[in-house]
Amino acid sequence: WKMISSRKSGTGTLLSTHSMEEAEVLCDRIAIMSAGKRIENDIPEKLREKFENSYELVVNLHTMEEANLLRHDMRNSRTATNWS
Repeated sequence: WKMISSRKSGTGTLLSTHSMEEAEVLCDRIAIMSAGKRIENDIPEKLREKFENSYELVVNLHTMEEANLLRHDMRNSRTATNWS
C-alpha cells in the first residue's frame, strides 16, 4: 500500500482488487464492475453509503434437491430471500 500511496499524487493508477477496504485506502475514485461492465463509479464515501448494507448473492442450482437443501438452510438464517 505504501508504494502505491507514495506515487498517487498527479498520476492515474489502475488497481484491480476484490477488497473494498484496500480500494478505499488507495483510490480517490472507485469503479465497480460486474460481468465485464462498469456498474458504478464514484468516490469511496458515496459508494459506501450506497452499498454498505446490501449485497446480492446469485446461486445457480442444478437440481431441485439442491434447491430444497438451500431453502432449508436459509430458513434458519437472518436473510431476505427471493426464490425465483
